[in-house]
Amino acid sequence: FAQTLARQFAPVLQELGSAQMLEFGAGTGALAHELIAALECGACHVIPGVPGAWSHVGPPLKDYKQNVYVAGRYPNTPEVLIRFVQDAPSMSPNTAMPAFEMTQAQARDIVAYLYSL
Repeated sequence: FAQTLARQFAPVLQELGSAQMLEFGAGTGALAHELIAALECGACHVIPGVPGAWSHVGPPLKDYKQNVYVAGRYPNTPEVLIRFVQDAPSMSPNTAMPAFEMTQAQARDIVAYLYSL
């Protein structure tokens, strides 16, 4: 059932993410890389384009825009992912991902970068 649902909604979510990504900016420049490195996201994730981000503690983030869900239960939209990137435990209390202190703009840049992968 989950695979069927994923196939049905992936194009819609991808289109939504792409359209909204333009509002946030490309997010593919040095700022996103610097933020991701400073927050040490690579200690848990494989993140293409980020040196040293090769760990397999958390899920790999390659082709992230193809994911249907964030944390296995929320729709993969920019707004949801921004909230998750900033404070994952508030959405998924059993996650190993910590909450991060960052501005809304920083979270948007990271999310835009993830959607560009």
